[in-house]
Amino acid sequence: ALVLLSARSTPALSWNDAMRATDSVLVVDDIARAATRISSTVTITRIDGALHDVFLSGPDARARAFDALDAGTSLLHASALTALRSHDRWRPSNFEST
Repeated sequence: ALVLLSARSTPALSWNDAMRATDSVLVVDDIARAATRISSTVTITRIDGALHDVFLSGPDARARAFDALDAGTSLLHASALTALRSHDRWRPSNFEST
């Protein structure tokens, strides 16, 4: 699992400029802690300057989020291929017609 979140939270009690570069909806430390329970393998990436929706953040934070997504999906893809190759039922010879 890949979890992307802002590096910091700001309480949404009243408007302040920190809300332009933090999560003002959720407490990111709580999300990071809970994320460790969703799978046996979890990558948690905190994006400095990110909003609640990291892909709606400013250009720099958004670029870091896409970089993390790219790296995470590449890692997951490689891991999935390794797992599939380790099981006999997924070998190509099992799918050949007789």
